[in-house]
Amino acid sequence: MGETPPTSGAQANRPFLEMRGITKRYAVNQVLANDAVDLRVHRGEIHALVGENGAGKTTLMRILDGWERPDSGSILLQGKPAAPSSPREALRLGIGMVHQHFRLIPELTVAENIVLGEEPRRLGLFTDLSAASEAVKEVAARYGFTLNPSSRIRDLGLSRMQQVEIVKVLFRKAELIILDEPTTGLTGGQTEALFSGLRRLAAAGKTIILISHKLRDVLEISQRFTVLRRGRTVASGLTSRISQGELAALVMGGEAAAENVRRRVDPGETVYELRGVSLVEAGRRALDGVSFRVREGEVLAATGISGNGLEELEDVASGLRRPTEGEILHRGRDISRHDPRRLRRRGMAFVPADRLFRAVALEASLRENLIVNRRRELERAGVMLRSRMADFCGRLLGRFDIPADQDLPIGYLSGGGIQKVVLSRELAAGRDFFLFSEPTWGIDAGSTALVHNEILALRDRGAAVLLISTDLDEVLALSDRIAVVHGGRITAAYRNDERLARETVGLAMLGGEPA
Repeated sequence: MGETPPTSGAQANRPFLEMRGITKRYAVNQVLANDAVDLRVHRGEIHALVGENGAGKTTLMRILDGWERPDSGSILLQGKPAAPSSPREALRLGIGMVHQHFRLIPELTVAENIVLGEEPRRLGLFTDLSAASEAVKEVAARYGFTLNPSSRIRDLGLSRMQQVEIVKVLFRKAELIILDEPTTGLTGGQTEALFSGLRRLAAAGKTIILISHKLRDVLEISQRFTVLRRGRTVASGLTSRISQGELAALVMGGEAAAENVRRRVDPGETVYELRGVSLVEAGRRALDGVSFRVREGEVLAATGISGNGLEELEDVASGLRRPTEGEILHRGRDISRHDPRRLRRRGMAFVPADRLFRAVALEASLRENLIVNRRRELERAGVMLRSRMADFCGRLLGRFDIPADQDLPIGYLSGGGIQKVVLSRELAAGRDFFLFSEPTWGIDAGSTALVHNEILALRDRGAAVLLISTDLDEVLALSDRIAVVHGGRITAAYRNDERLARETVGLAMLGGEPA
């Protein structure tokens, strides 16, 4: 598909941004992340940069934001050469990036985070917090965001934190705003609110680049798109002139994502059970009398809106926090006081939502991350057997075709690559119970299909699977039964069959009366 002229709302003699022939190869692993990439973005438009994990999207934007330096190629901003050497230099040029993983200090207030490094001064020496709060209020109000400058970041939900990050770059007078997978972890309502804010920014003349693998989001919010595949630009054009199927084919290279074929299995004995589990912290009942069971050969999905107890449920189920009241049973044995290591010894496996900080050590090698729970099997007399270790890791990497050196730090992989490593490790470690929490956050369509198929395969082999997910489509695609968590309690439960309407579960997630 050839380049298409910009929409009528973004007519200009020249693009606001041009990236020409951008090439970037990482010396540490010789991965060619960008291969002569071209990108044209016009002022006042929302431009979607689309592709699978590892396609080169984030690398390209990190180059634009000054985090990386290209090996070759050029950048033109409003027709003039630009070569940002750091994020600070990029901001001076009017470029600001909102990263997928927020860069905020939890203990500081909204205002303190936003003005950090650019603080208004009193008497030339002291930070003027009153002036900072007023400046933040003014910028937020100008673009239709609602923020309390005195709130602390630790008390905010994901959508509010995202607003803080956006206002932070607006405060620094960014004209081009890059958002990396901005809807990851957001509910449907929060996504709609974000999109309304982005439309207001575009209407005010701001230029927005949206990095995304969610095709539905791309079609809803963007005017134009550019597709990267394997580090190259493969298509660009008007979003209004392409269907979701056509866009998916461009992203996947004509390869169809694997289809989740569900086979009904009669569940067996109870493997995992919560009985009246409560978690009280700082006087608040984050979980309140939660009870459910997961049986052999079934997927139970616990779903709801973020902030209603799903995060705490993950912590309790994986042994990171002990319940204040109630019991957790595995095969009838009380495991309420077991830590994660003891739970793993019982053959229980966990894929957490926060894979970067709870599932892997980013600076450690792939090998070290893969063997972390299997060291005893790979040593003799306290000495690690290198050949056995290499064979074990090679099998795990080969299972999901992860093309990486075992000595490479895992932090060099894309989000989808890291998720594949974690998945391969946990599938090899677990026996009869598997917990998946938000398993497809931030990964592409191909990786999502892989994860979904593995979950269904576990179920079909007779394992008990607890799926914690705020993604209603994912819940409906994978689960046999659904438990809706609202306000720390299970407020509705459903059998996932042809009679269950999507709207019914959605209403319950929002706190409506269960059907």
